[in-house]
Parts: sequence; C-alpha cells; structure tokens
Amino acid sequence: MDAAHTPTPWHEATRGPNNMPVIGAKGMMLAHVCTGDEFQSEADANAEFILRACNSHDQVVTALKRSHMAIDRLMARLIELDPTFSPSKSDALLVLRMNNEALAAAGAA
Repeated sequence: MDAAHTPTPWHEATRGPNNMPVIGAKGMMLAHVCTGDEFQSEADANAEFILRACNSHDQVVTALKRSHMAIDRLMARLIELDPTFSPSKSDALLVLRMNNEALAAAGAA
C-alpha cells in the first residue's frame, strides 16, 4: 500500500443517532464510532482515543527517534569516557530496544 493516510488533525464531527463520525483534515469521513445508551461513555472514550492516537502519531514517532539517537550518543560517550562501561548492563539498552519495538509497531522503524 503506497497511499498516504489522510492528513491530521482529525476531529469528531456532529454526532448522529448511534454514531460518532471521525473526520479528516480534508473533511473526509474516516470512521464511525458506534454509540448507544448502554455504551455511550465507552464510545466517547474510544472516539477520543482514536483522535488522540492519530493526531499525536507523528509527534510521538519523532520524539522516539530523537530520544533513540540521544541515548545512542550518550552510550557512545560513556564508552569513550569509561572503556569498562558495558551498555548491555545499562537500562538505556532496554529503552533503545523498547523504542525500536514501538517504532516498528507504529510502522516507522
């Protein structure tokens, strides 16, 4: 799939009966979150989660990539300053691995 997703920000449109439309920046309908009296609060939370996740995606990916580069540089500097320093015994290595997994899950690895 080579097409790009609809640009952000996405927003909630005027609710209809039993649905909550999610609209893209270009005004295109992207999703309907089904609602109903019994599940209204959960449906509201789901719509807010979709919007928050999609609208923050690029910012989160950029922050992960930058933190990864910063940790990488710090590890290299620590090795330079103390040749006995072992990155494999550092919590920073775990963070780097977690960053890689998160970036891969986000399709940005």
